[in-house]
Amino acid sequence: MLVGANCPIVTGIRGNMRHRFARISGQTTHASGVPRSARHDAARAGAALVAALDRFWQTVENDGGDMVLTFGEFSTDPAQHGITKVPGGVDFTLDMRSQDSATLDAFEAQLALDAARIAAAHGVRIDLGPATRAAPAPMTETIRESLQNVARSEGFPYRDIPAWRGCRDDFHPQRTRQPQPRRTYGDGGFRPSRRPSDSLDPGRAFLRLT
Repeated sequence: MLVGANCPIVTGIRGNMRHRFARISGQTTHASGVPRSARHDAARAGAALVAALDRFWQTVENDGGDMVLTFGEFSTDPAQHGITKVPGGVDFTLDMRSQDSATLDAFEAQLALDAARIAAAHGVRIDLGPATRAAPAPMTETIRESLQNVARSEGFPYRDIPAWRGCRDDFHPQRTRQPQPRRTYGDGGFRPSRRPSDSLDPGRAFLRLT
């Protein structure tokens, strides 16, 4: 915990929005045979999505808001990826948390806008998969004030900080998760790669694009 010498006083448990089974579907091709404009690069699209949402996070923090964002898993297919291959698929998870329900709402709207924009720009399909959402659980104000008073009376410097772990959602999902609609953005105008022997042929990839 980044609290330095301060005594942490928990302000509550952050609410969260989670996408555990998100996927970006592009087209696997050989790196030397397909120019940038003709690629359906799932990795570049994923990087663009991470960068866009990171900018949103920075804006929230600059405005004094509370938010954390984590892409805990982010990977291409080990059965197909390689140094000379344009990635045709990326699987990832997304975990966003905030003590403010309005920030959760704003992030959900921003995610939809960015996913649609990036899917169109990169010619890919972004399937965020099923989502879950849990509301923030603030600490009772009287308890917080009591802890602050004790810290002051004992001469302890303190710092208000959200709980580092939302254990209620991790261990009791049936009580806390609120299923959200599944959202998919972009069709890419292509058939997602299925067979390595077919998808790695740059000539066939070119014919599909023309």
